[in-house]
Amino acid sequence: MENNVRYHAFYCEENVWHLLQHASMKDVGAYAVFITAEANTVPLWSQRAGVEAQPVFWDYHVLVVGQTAGWQVWDLDHVPGAPSAVEVYLDVTFPNVAQWPLEHQPRFRVVDKETFVQTFASDRSHMRGADGAFLEPPPPWPCIGAGRPNTLLSFLDGSPGGPGAMLDVVSFRERFSTLVGA
Repeated sequence: MENNVRYHAFYCEENVWHLLQHASMKDVGAYAVFITAEANTVPLWSQRAGVEAQPVFWDYHVLVVGQTAGWQVWDLDHVPGAPSAVEVYLDVTFPNVAQWPLEHQPRFRVVDKETFVQTFASDRSHMRGADGAFLEPPPPWPCIGAGRPNTLLSFLDGSPGGPGAMLDVVSFRERFSTLVGA
C-alpha cells in the first residue's frame, strides 16, 4: 500500500473512509466492510495490535474489499500488509472459523464505497471513557462528518436492516472469492 494513505491506529473506520477516497482507489470497485460478532467482540489474527500467533479481540473492525486483479482486502492493520487476496486474508485472519463458538463468528456488513463515503459520520464518542478522556489518542484530522449526526452505530448494527448487506463468513467468501469454481 502506498505510504501516503492516512492511517491512525485504533481508528479503522476513519482509515477506511480516507482510503476509499484515495487516488489509488479511484477506479476500483470497492466496499467498506464492518466486521462484528454477536458477542460484541470478534477475534482477528495477524493484526498490528496483536501478539504473534494470538488474536486481537476487537469490538469491531473495518477494512476495504476491492476488485483489481480479483477481489482484494485492504486491511491497514493486517500484519502481512495490504492488499491481499480475499481467500488468503480470511484463512489467515479467521483460522478454523467453522469451529468457533457462534457468538464469535464474524459478520460482515458490506457497504458500497459511495454510500459509505457520503453517509459515514463519527464524533468519536465511542473512543471516550466514562471520564470523557480518549481511550486511544485521536487522529490529527477533524472528525468525519463533523456537525452531522453520528452514523457509526448504523454500520455496526448486526441486524439485517441498515446500510449495505450483512453476510456471514461463508457468504462473504462466496461473494468475493476469486477462485475458479469456488
